[in-house]
Amino acid sequence: PSHQHLKDYFQKYAKHFNLYKGFRFGHTVKSITPQGSHWRITAETNGQEESYDVAGVLLANGTLHHPNRTSLKGSFSGQHLHAAQYKDPQLFKDKRVLIIGCGNSGCDIAVDAVHQAKSV
Repeated sequence: PSHQHLKDYFQKYAKHFNLYKGFRFGHTVKSITPQGSHWRITAETNGQEESYDVAGVLLANGTLHHPNRTSLKGSFSGQHLHAAQYKDPQLFKDKRVLIIGCGNSGCDIAVDAVHQAKSV
């Protein structure tokens, strides 16, 4: 399945099992402080600061938060992007695509690209 299919599936799953109640989106965490058997979170949303207590904390910043770009000899006038910037397979429509790297992201993007690009 494509990235979009998986995203849709996970969102429907979370809605069906009412999992969104445990998540907060669009805010900046200012601090996480242990408070005995729980954690105190202080966060800011739209300029408003709030604190709340939770039983556990999961930090997931992503391994590709800061893209590691390749440096190649010669010149290239096409588009050069990192997997962290990839959002839509339409980007590859009728193009010749070179994917550098064989990690999970590169493989996932190759699967999307092969359905859109002239060649991958």
